[in-house]
Amino acid sequence: MRTLVPILLLTVLTGCGTVASVKMTTLQIENPSFKLLDNRPSETRQSRIDKDASGTTTFYADDNISPSVPELVTAALQAELRDKLAGRTVILNEFVMYVYEHRASVDMNQLHTAAASTPGGYAAAPFAGLLISSIDEVIGEKTVYVRISGKVEGQEFSTFIGDLYRGRVTESNIQITLQKTLTQLASDVQSVVDKK
Repeated sequence: MRTLVPILLLTVLTGCGTVASVKMTTLQIENPSFKLLDNRPSETRQSRIDKDASGTTTFYADDNISPSVPELVTAALQAELRDKLAGRTVILNEFVMYVYEHRASVDMNQLHTAAASTPGGYAAAPFAGLLISSIDEVIGEKTVYVRISGKVEGQEFSTFIGDLYRGRVTESNIQITLQKTLTQLASDVQSVVDKK
């Protein structure tokens, strides 16, 4: 029992926490060749954390992404489509970025049965559920998801990427998924522009 407590504490402490903010490295665009209109609903521009029985979803938005979402989208499109978007208007209707962490479920009936059949099982039972959840936080799969949608010259575009990571999601994991989405966004917007 003496070794169980330090292991349990270490597991809980290393598994806790989510990334508070995401900083991207991007060029500052002073005079983009196109106009970006940010039409996202105001409630989607603030970060939030949603928890329920199945897990925790941490949403990232303008208040914890740097540079801001419009600056990131502008920089990504300007870098790849400067000439093709010259004089046009790009409308940003949606930007969703979140990390979903599934919560391990513990069957209390099975836990009770196991505790009853094990000498000293009832003494360890209160820690078992916490230990299972903590181990899941450290080694379980997490999803990083980014979706960006809008319009160019009346034509809709939508780009989304979801990546799975094991263990604790880091800022680097989120940056990688966001950068992949921004790169794909430029390609998707180019396809829309080329159709016109």
